Amino acid sequence: MTGDTDQFHWGVGTFASRGAVVAGNAAHAAAKQVRAKILRTAAEHFECAEADLLLADGQVAIKGVPRRNIRLGALAALANPLRGAVRPGTEPGLEATAYFGPAKGATAAGAHAMIVEIDPATMKLRILSRPRRNQTG
Repeated sequence: MTGDTDQFHWGVGTFASRGAVVAGNAAHAAAKQVRAKILRTAAEHFECAEADLLLADGQVAIKGVPRRNIRLGALAALANPLRGAVRPGTEPGLEATAYFGPAKGATAAGAHAMIVEIDPATMKLRILSRPRRNQTG
C-alpha cells in the first residue's frame, strides 16, 4: 500500500513486497487489539469472563449458550459511550491503530529481469541468464 503523500505524511513507500510485510503486520496487530476490545466489551456486557466468550459469524456469544449473543454492530454502539462517560483507563470504540517497522527492513528478493531465448519452431524456452541469489540474508 502506498500512501497518498498529500494526506499521509508518514511512510516511505512499498518497495515491491515491503507493502505486504509492513502493512500486513500492522493490520494484524491492529486486528488483535480490536479483538481484545471486542471481548472486553462483551465480557462487561454479559458480566462474564472473556474466556467464556466465542467470537464468530459477526457476533459474540457465551460458550455453550449460543442464544446469549450480541452482534458486533450493537457491541460497537456499546463501546462508544456518550462524551464524558468514558471510564478512566479505558479507550472507547472498537478501533485500533498499529504500526510495524521491521528491524532490518523488508524488501523483495527475486528476479526482476532475465534473458531468455525462444525457439520459434518448437516454442521451447531457454533461460540464458539467471539472477544471483542474495547471499547476505
